[in-house]
Amino acid sequence: LPPDPRDRRPGNRPRGQKKGREMGMLLAREPKLLWGDEPVAGMTDVETHQTAELLKAINRDNKTVMVVESKAEMQDDLRERLKKRGYRVLIIGNAERAVARFNEYDPPPADCVVFSAPELGESALQAFNTFATLDYTKNIPAILLIDRKQAGDVVSANLNDHRIMLTMPLKVRELRETLVKLLAPPHANGN
Repeated sequence: LPPDPRDRRPGNRPRGQKKGREMGMLLAREPKLLWGDEPVAGMTDVETHQTAELLKAINRDNKTVMVVESKAEMQDDLRERLKKRGYRVLIIGNAERAVARFNEYDPPPADCVVFSAPELGESALQAFNTFATLDYTKNIPAILLIDRKQAGDVVSANLNDHRIMLTMPLKVRELRETLVKLLAPPHANGN
């Protein structure tokens, strides 16, 4: 019988196992960017498959953003731009239905919600404020997008450090930076 690989010292293991161990140690640090130069070189077919499955699973950990917008053109634009930046995107055209997707018994369907008020108007503001008061949503980050013409009408928006209002037109970079800030782990924000 061949020796049991679990009995080997780390330095005496095959190259593929060493690389797998190194990758595991690296992933434990939760890096924001993972760059691999031939990450499966020296691995067996089974180890290569396991590594591929692991990397797919890590990619599934991307944050999900729910966009509440009724205008199809804007939905498509936001979906495309956010997906390019690694976010999973859920689109809902009705503000009340978006809030109803969250409940106290199930995991939240999104890590952040973007309420777009230029087309949805008062219903977006009401949903944004309702989202701030429910026990199971009040700690989920939310963004209220408004048109410059609406700026005076939304003084009643329930804002705080994880509930932000942005004025349109806005650059995708501004939205992305806001999402990064809102979705950063607490220790990354100094909280």
